[in-house]
Amino acid sequence: MESKSIIFNKIYSVSHFKERKEKNCLNCNAEVIGRFCHVCGQENIEPKESVWHLITHFFYDITHFDGKFFNTVKYLLLRPGFLTAEYVRGKRMTYLHPIRMYVFTSAFFFLIFFSFISPHSEPEKEGIEGLKEALILKQNELKNLKEMQEGTKDSLIRAAVTKAMHKYDIEIATLTDSISKMESSEGAKDKQAEDLPVFIRKKIPEIKGTIDSVTREVQKEIDKEKSGAIDSPEHNTDTGYRYKQPVSLKKDTISAKNTIGKKDTAAKSDTPTVKRNRNVSTDVLDFEFYKDEATYLAVQKELPPEKQDGSIKRSLILKLLHWHEQQSKDGGKAFETLKEKFKHSFPTLLFVSLPIFAFLLKLLYVRRTKFYYADHGIFAIHTYCATFILLLLYYMFDAIGDNAGWWIFYLIKAALVIYIMYYTYKAMRNFYEQGRFKTFIKYLFLGFMTSIVMTFLILVFFVISAYNV
Repeated sequence: MESKSIIFNKIYSVSHFKERKEKNCLNCNAEVIGRFCHVCGQENIEPKESVWHLITHFFYDITHFDGKFFNTVKYLLLRPGFLTAEYVRGKRMTYLHPIRMYVFTSAFFFLIFFSFISPHSEPEKEGIEGLKEALILKQNELKNLKEMQEGTKDSLIRAAVTKAMHKYDIEIATLTDSISKMESSEGAKDKQAEDLPVFIRKKIPEIKGTIDSVTREVQKEIDKEKSGAIDSPEHNTDTGYRYKQPVSLKKDTISAKNTIGKKDTAAKSDTPTVKRNRNVSTDVLDFEFYKDEATYLAVQKELPPEKQDGSIKRSLILKLLHWHEQQSKDGGKAFETLKEKFKHSFPTLLFVSLPIFAFLLKLLYVRRTKFYYADHGIFAIHTYCATFILLLLYYMFDAIGDNAGWWIFYLIKAALVIYIMYYTYKAMRNFYEQGRFKTFIKYLFLGFMTSIVMTFLILVFFVISAYNV
């Protein structure tokens, strides 16, 4: 019993808290011999602590963890494969547990990487500036709706677009009114009104004056639909609906057909800005009818339920429109967003690759039956931890070298790159205890298979990141 108590005293640094006079463990109620319980390891100290004791306890735990961590890192970096061999032999309390070490090193590495190395995104604008940007966005979306209205002869879709335009007019008027009120409350209405784009200032009176007329126009369109536009046996091949075309639409259709017939051979290669009689189900993929997510959702909302796209199709179309919109606005910015999403998926990618890396090691050493899959997993964890620390050192020297401009840092970075490549080979040789040639061949094969696996995982996570942009 006394020897076990001595072991606990060596493993856990003795705290400076007052020891209890009672010799029963408060955790498991076993008889305590010495300062630590030989059953559960809890220290036999007074349970009531002051605030100062809590603070000092916290720092003692940090110091204990740090001492164990730095001792482990020393062997991890300078003696590749040594820690894995020690763990497999059962010597585990002296060093930091591999899983805890992986969590700590990976979290610290990516925290530093995303905080100081990865660029930061710009904050969104608030207040009047944000409202002005929203107003410009709504204006552009309304313009797209007008083009859609002119580009279709389908009365059902046209009515839905008209209703959506009416709602956009109301939203634009509300935004304009909010901007005016905010400028007035700041006492600088005249001065800040000059910051608005000229075309917006010109459109404000027109927007406010046309809301009523648009409302009446929409109501007329709805009345036409109800009063007899759908009672004719004529069939529309675009929508599948039977309806009687209004006279004005018939004239427009005949005129459009004649015009197209005359110019068909002369201008086949000239693609018109807006195509006529387009089918809503085929308009999305060429981005000539629906041009952005907002207008697509606005029109879908106004269509009858049976004509609306299903949830899967809608999700796909919205994602395609989002990519198209981002690319048309600013291709570089869209790519930067995708790159940031992909970089933030790297911790998950590496975590997923860990068991695969261990499985490849299992295949390479399948005849070494004394090593279980878990042993290969511990080897993989130690290799990943060493790579994280070495990469962190590389980025640190890279940042210092960029600021100082000293050539010595370029040599240090080159040495770190070489050591990262050499590390896995040396760890395999020390842990699996095979000859240099055989280990080198297996090292090359492991690198080849790992590159294939990582390429596949990168493609998968890149697609996931692109979908989440």
